Amino acid sequence: MPRFMLDISNDMGKAAEIEIIEKLQRIYKNHPDNYLASLFSNTLTGWVTKQIKDDMVSSIDEYLNGDFVWSQDNQQRILEMEIKEKDLKIEQLRRELRDAGTLLEVSCAQAEKEAELQEKELSESRQIIREFKQYAEAWEKEAKENRCDLQKKDTEILKVKARLYDIEHKEEVEG
Repeated sequence: MPRFMLDISNDMGKAAEIEIIEKLQRIYKNHPDNYLASLFSNTLTGWVTKQIKDDMVSSIDEYLNGDFVWSQDNQQRILEMEIKEKDLKIEQLRRELRDAGTLLEVSCAQAEKEAELQEKELSESRQIIREFKQYAEAWEKEAKENRCDLQKKDTEILKVKARLYDIEHKEEVEG
């Protein structure tokens, strides 16, 4: 059996006292071959815990002498109260699980909407890029055509200048 120490004082609260009783019960439950184990049975610790909760200062002798009868009805009531407490805890956990599920559904829906919005924006961006590429290709083609036209015009201008020169200087050449 493990060694343990208890910190006990006159100004302890009910919860601390009940915690000590429960700790002792757990320890002796794990070591049932000990003589003290019978002092920490569910029945006796249940009675002591109830006395503490109800602010009843009673002697264990009164309990053992039968002044406080621990009937099956009392024991059943305690078990029913424990069952009710556990049912309430289960219902609370179910509510929390439902709430978490709802929150998860809402988060997923928001994430899906955000993903759809980003997908739409991406699609629009891709469309804009395609349009810009088409414009750039058209502008490049037009610029190339304009360069060709410009070269043709430059060639024509050179021919016209040559003819003009020939015409202006024709007398000098013939004379």
